[in-house]
Amino acid sequence: MVVNKKKFEIDRGLVRLRRQEVGNPYVNLTAHWEAGSDLRVYVDYQGLLSPITDDKIRFRADPPVPKDEIMQMLLLGQSTAVNAVNLVGTLSGTVATTFANDLLSAATGSFFQQLTVSIGSSESESSVAASWHGSDRVTVGAGFRQLEETTDRATTARCCDIYLEWRVSDRWSLRGSSGYCADEEAAAAQDGISVGLDALWQYRY
Repeated sequence: MVVNKKKFEIDRGLVRLRRQEVGNPYVNLTAHWEAGSDLRVYVDYQGLLSPITDDKIRFRADPPVPKDEIMQMLLLGQSTAVNAVNLVGTLSGTVATTFANDLLSAATGSFFQQLTVSIGSSESESSVAASWHGSDRVTVGAGFRQLEETTDRATTARCCDIYLEWRVSDRWSLRGSSGYCADEEAAAAQDGISVGLDALWQYRY
């Protein structure tokens, strides 16, 4: 991805959806830019996606370089000029937040464009599910359901499932899935893991 005319590569990226606010996930991201033949600049972001604050952002380099000099290189593409260093040092907080916003937009924008989230709730069931289209042929999904049963006594069952779907052709796809359900009132022997492989055929009218 390109930010401020500089090509960054993502070393690590974690996006954790939160049920209480799906649109504002927890992000743990590390990206780097090759500033020279012997210098690599890293940007770390750890925290909620919004708001972007200075305490969530970390700039570092290998070998170590002062933060003001890193900001100067990221913004101006230079490693000298004292006046520029002083200017960046004065504006470092605002500049860091703005740069991190651009980086996160580039890193997570394409991810969320391919992400579908659904949330459901009723008197006896609440659920949240998400699916991500990694490509035209591959989809990964996961879901969580909590069931409330009140026939004789109140019990709660929690079910989780994940799946991977590969579109073999325009109409055929293979889906591998695994799920787990646990009843907090039932014996451990009644809990279990299910695994399945399905062939799906789709026809659009």
